[in-house]
Amino acid sequence: MDDVAEAYLAGWLLLMEARSLEHLREIVVAPSGATGTYQFGSVSEVMAAEKRAWVDDFRGFKQEILAADPSLPSRLPERGDSAEALETFVKLLQERVDDLSPGSVPRASLRLDAFLRVHALLHLRFLRRKAQYNPEKDANDALDHHLLSCLAHPVAVCTSEKGLPAEPANPRVAADRACAPPLKA
Repeated sequence: MDDVAEAYLAGWLLLMEARSLEHLREIVVAPSGATGTYQFGSVSEVMAAEKRAWVDDFRGFKQEILAADPSLPSRLPERGDSAEALETFVKLLQERVDDLSPGSVPRASLRLDAFLRVHALLHLRFLRRKAQYNPEKDANDALDHHLLSCLAHPVAVCTSEKGLPAEPANPRVAADRACAPPLKA
């Protein structure tokens, strides 16, 4: 799991440090000794590699878990999700990500919360005895999962849609409160 947390952090740091596309091609980050660079290629090449990595990640995870605790799948519900197992796994991921990025404000685990929760949920579903998650069949989830990491980056949203500023998704978020109404033509 340390490799997974380090890979997430490396990708996040790459995108946070890049000042331009050219800079992104050149920079290298090395959190905790793990080196990360951004890979460029055609969309089909990149997606094929992401899908392979997605499936390989699940296989590797299962091997590691079964080596550490062979009885874990039998303790998970055959169908449905265990809230306790999910929260335990998420907490473990959050702690590891935060350990890899001390002093990050806000904490990296807070920014990556949706990403980490989906990661934990799908991996636990992959361990089920019945109704397992199938990463090969659902390999396109790799792209959706990657997009969740984009939520960790601070952004400004510009829109001409009236509904967004009028009905913010989460009024507790400062960015939502700072939305300006659309300009009138």
